[in-house]
Amino acid sequence: MPEQKPNFELARKLNEASDKARDKAKVKVEVCLQLKQCLDQDFPLMTALNNVAKANNISAGSLKNWYYKVKDHPVHDWQAILIGESGKGKKPSRKAFIEQEAWDCFLADYLRPEKPDLRASYRRTVEIAKHYGWKIASFQTFQRRIVEEVPYEVILLKREGANAVAKLVPSLQRTVRDLMAGEWINGDGYQHNVFVKWHTGEIVRPKTWF
Repeated sequence: MPEQKPNFELARKLNEASDKARDKAKVKVEVCLQLKQCLDQDFPLMTALNNVAKANNISAGSLKNWYYKVKDHPVHDWQAILIGESGKGKKPSRKAFIEQEAWDCFLADYLRPEKPDLRASYRRTVEIAKHYGWKIASFQTFQRRIVEEVPYEVILLKREGANAVAKLVPSLQRTVRDLMAGEWINGDGYQHNVFVKWHTGEIVRPKTWF
């Protein structure tokens, strides 16, 4: 089974969601997993939907919508996929101008291991901009631009380090279900503290492998 590649956009979505939104999505994941378990046990779809929906006091229609959104994705992505979004479409916004020097200064301050607060980095950038005469935009513009333009994994790498980025990658799941006897072998070796003359004439320290 090929290794699943991490979905950084979903990781960003999960990280930026409120605690309330994450908790609601987690509940949806739990009932979807209950439905999946029923389907894996060959329950008819409508029977499984109605039973799980009734047990959790939700509508079968909502459960079906949630499950069909996530069923073709890895389970570790389900919570991010099921985080609710506003029904109103976003209007395209015009980007307020930020001088490149000001933007670079802001990024240099914010993207560092000391993990400064976003507003603190903005305030420092404003003070430097006054000194150099840079045109500066509102805090909301800086906040929106860093979300839109700087990948979440880059922010995590700069502020938290490589180990934090590595945790975004789901752990590899292995099973022995399809293996034949002897297909995988695990062993260990011990190199003895003696020298022997090999049949080739070479003198080496032998190693026993278990």
